Amino acid sequence: MNIKESLFRSKLLMPGLFRRIGYVPLFAALLFSMSIIFLYLPSLIWFTRSIFESYSLLNLILFLMVLFFLVRHLNNLPKGELLQIQFRWMPFILLCSVSVAYALSEIYAKINMLSCGLFFLALFSMSGFFMTYENWKKGILPTFLLIQTLPLGPHLDVYLGFPLRLFAAESVTSFLSWFHISEVSKETIIMIENRSAEVSSACSGLNGLWTSWLFFFTISWIENKKINFRWLLYFMFLNLLIYSFNLVRIITIVFIETVLDRSVLAGIIHIPLGITGFLFSCIITWFLLHYHLPAKEHPIAITRKSLPKDRTIVNLPALFSAAVLFTFLSCTMFISKPAINLPQLELQWPADIIAQEIPITKAEYKAFERDNSSGKKFQFSLRKLTGTCLIVYTNNWRGHHPPDLCTQANGFSIAKSETRLITPNFPVTLLSLDNTSQKACYWFQSAGQVTHDHASRVWTDIKNGEHDWVMISILLDQSPEHYPEEFKELSKKMNLMINQFLTVNNNEKVNSK
Repeated sequence: MNIKESLFRSKLLMPGLFRRIGYVPLFAALLFSMSIIFLYLPSLIWFTRSIFESYSLLNLILFLMVLFFLVRHLNNLPKGELLQIQFRWMPFILLCSVSVAYALSEIYAKINMLSCGLFFLALFSMSGFFMTYENWKKGILPTFLLIQTLPLGPHLDVYLGFPLRLFAAESVTSFLSWFHISEVSKETIIMIENRSAEVSSACSGLNGLWTSWLFFFTISWIENKKINFRWLLYFMFLNLLIYSFNLVRIITIVFIETVLDRSVLAGIIHIPLGITGFLFSCIITWFLLHYHLPAKEHPIAITRKSLPKDRTIVNLPALFSAAVLFTFLSCTMFISKPAINLPQLELQWPADIIAQEIPITKAEYKAFERDNSSGKKFQFSLRKLTGTCLIVYTNNWRGHHPPDLCTQANGFSIAKSETRLITPNFPVTLLSLDNTSQKACYWFQSAGQVTHDHASRVWTDIKNGEHDWVMISILLDQSPEHYPEEFKELSKKMNLMINQFLTVNNNEKVNSK
């Protein structure tokens, strides 16, 4: 009887609740929410996949630390200020601006990392509808800190790290030319840095910048520093210090290896040089922040302010207009992505290489279909050298991923990564794997270029337009040192086979026009 009475009362109360709030505002809020989800769904899917593929223990520890300090900060706030739903124009305008930039990024730039960053900025904008304006502004630093703890380093290295490395190599080449050392090219400098650098350390290249940003934002948040023009200048100064020390490191190891011919010594001093430069940069920046940038006048905990009783929770014209805008942007993004029909991989293997196609997994097939790629897997043998290879063809730079990430996803741990030159213009990356005698190697190949660097392959298409590329990833059953001649012969023959395939495809495209 009591249950029936409660159900009857709830039926009477629900219509009254909807009448009090209003059906039209609820419909506007629902339409607004659905259009936001539909617009940002591609980045949400990509980010979720990246989290599961590359989340490391270090990222998890940093994320939990930032989350812990954020929860402590929220506990210091008056309980009435933790959740205050109200429509505010500044977050709304920022959300609409970010959404337009996001759609343009998806249509023209097509860089997942950039779209993901705009997605997080949109989430921050929407949080302004659920907290006081003062707290929303104070959430800028914690938001950047949370983003920096996410495992986006490998993706950011492709879009920002390689251009920085290329610019650094050109700077080093110019510096050495002042001392009449002109025989060292920028390609040689990048190869030397790849061979001697400990890419996973916090002192090298983009990783140094990424870690220094985390340090800078953490100090600014903990010491409650003002975010003003001087704060921005100190941030730029930190980046300049990190980059300058990195240039000194590269110049030193290149000079020692090429001029003094002491490659072992260059490998030994590389890490101490990088760590020293990173520590000096952070200490100098902390000194400037601590002693030359004042803290905010108010403490972190904000005093309670009474809100106006007639505050607007739902702004109907704004929400309906935004819903129409976001739906239009979503449709534009969808229409701007035409289906790409790639020809199948029809390879003519050399007669002395015994190759047999083996089936690909469902996950690989879905990945090829999602990225508009064509891929095949083979078992091969060249006399005593045996193994398996994955060959992926695409004319879309999103269709290729760093093969070392796939190697780790298959359960292997990479002990060492080095560059090998099959010929002067044919570099490959050789991976030594932990707890196994197997080794892996890979390279990327187009009609006129071969590179072992995924970032170089991506930026070639970004600068010059998209072209046909093939990725060759090989898992060898034995170490190449056991059969060096067979390994070089295999690489050269596969290089010629891929060149033949690309030439045939290019001729077919020309004839079809």
